[in-house]
Amino acid sequence: RLKRAYVPDYIAFEKIVIEIKAVSTLSSLEESQLLNYLKASNLQVGLLLNFGAESLQWKRMVQFKPEKISEIREISG
Repeated sequence: RLKRAYVPDYIAFEKIVIEIKAVSTLSSLEESQLLNYLKASNLQVGLLLNFGAESLQWKRMVQFKPEKISEIREISG
């Protein structure tokens, strides 16, 4: 067991994991964090918001769970 609990910034409508950042640009580290929260929470939709760039950056990630294979799709803006 982990001694520390990892909690997403916000869960909307008990279905969407929302992770809020304030960095110059989104990287694979932030994406990996959201992906881990999706897997840990067993939720399918995540939204990564970055308010630190010149304009709002966002990425929507959807985790599909067919029988045994987990696939991640992402949409960026």
